[in-house]
Amino acid sequence: MFYTAPAVDPYPVQKRVVRPTLDEELARHLTSVPAREQSAYARGFRAAWTVCVDRFRPVVRDWEARWWRVVADNGALRARIGQLLAEISRLTDRG
Repeated sequence: MFYTAPAVDPYPVQKRVVRPTLDEELARHLTSVPAREQSAYARGFRAAWTVCVDRFRPVVRDWEARWWRVVADNGALRARIGQLLAEISRLTDRG
């Protein structure tokens, strides 16, 4: 038995930005809330969204800053490895 479905790249080059807005998320959640409770649910959701944004924004910024520092360190290490390999090659060619 052969697998005939088309291959799908799990890591596509063009990434879509996943940043739902408050209104998009609220609309998604309100589909499962009874109509008479939607107003109260929406007020609570908006308040919770604001609290989450205020509390998690600094954490995410810190993670992002750490990530870019690691990226820079990796670039420097790769460059150093390239230099060392060139030096090894030069030394082995001299005999």
